[in-house]
Amino acid sequence: MKALRQLREDALTLPLEQIGFPAGTSRRGSPGLASPDRAFSTPPRVVRARALAPGSSVSEARACSESAEKRTARWQVDADWVARKWSSGRLLQEVPLSSDTGLTREGWAQRFERREYQIRIGKATREYQLWSEHSLRTGRQGPATPKAAEQTTKSSFEAQYAEWRRQLHEKPRA
Repeated sequence: MKALRQLREDALTLPLEQIGFPAGTSRRGSPGLASPDRAFSTPPRVVRARALAPGSSVSEARACSESAEKRTARWQVDADWVARKWSSGRLLQEVPLSSDTGLTREGWAQRFERREYQIRIGKATREYQLWSEHSLRTGRQGPATPKAAEQTTKSSFEAQYAEWRRQLHEKPRA
């Protein structure tokens, strides 16, 4: 226990150039020691952070980070209950919503983003890739992807999504 505590203290006081990666792992995958006196067998890999260019200001750095945030498509629901999907300052999609449901405007925006995330997961599967290749070869359509931007209940969308995923697992007919 004292040796481990001493190793931790030494690691905190050593210069960054002397710190590397653990030499081995135990059966559980936790870092192990190659020998009691040497915790790291390889030289360190120092990752350098990108710095601002000389003469650039903090406001320019903020503008860069804001533009990076704008590149991702985000849903926003305005006071008129119209959901809009924006990406890089461009309007991609617009959906009128009803204010009668029990969900807030922010709730609908989050729900649409979560649904699109689920669909992206489904499209990243091997089964979807097979259907896409089949559609290109034969010209026939595969299972219809559920629409994320519909004002339906959560359970209704989940049922459509589950049916779509089930259909993806069926082999395309030649």
